[in-house]
Amino acid sequence: MAIVVTKPEVASSRLRETINELLYSLQLDAKRNEELERLLIERDREITAAYQFSYGVATLDDSEGRLISSTHHIACEIIALKERYAKRIKRCKIRHKRFKDIIEQLPTSDAETLTTALCTSIEVDERDVKKIIKKHLKLIKSFYPEE
Repeated sequence: MAIVVTKPEVASSRLRETINELLYSLQLDAKRNEELERLLIERDREITAAYQFSYGVATLDDSEGRLISSTHHIACEIIALKERYAKRIKRCKIRHKRFKDIIEQLPTSDAETLTTALCTSIEVDERDVKKIIKKHLKLIKSFYPEE
């Protein structure tokens, strides 16, 4: 992310808080693609490590202290590991898709500015980004329901 803060905000208002929250949410959703790539690599490494056992006894780190030899337990652990990563990957995909859906609905110039600010290392003035969010507040807010 390459948003440059040129002048800090002095006054606080509910609108500014909302814009800052939406900016933060957009930043997180824009970076979900990078997190997804990291998760895929991490998942493959973890699953490969989980399958490294011999005769039903998992090869675990000696510092852990316990060695579970039940094949059923090891199989359940591998299945749980795969399901856990599947959920995390699915969440990342959904959140990044939300960012792409927002960008697709914005005018081209605004979409390019947000994409540049949130997805590249090119510096963009924070005021410009916040103006775009304020301009399309209703649309962007509709994608982030209040919890």
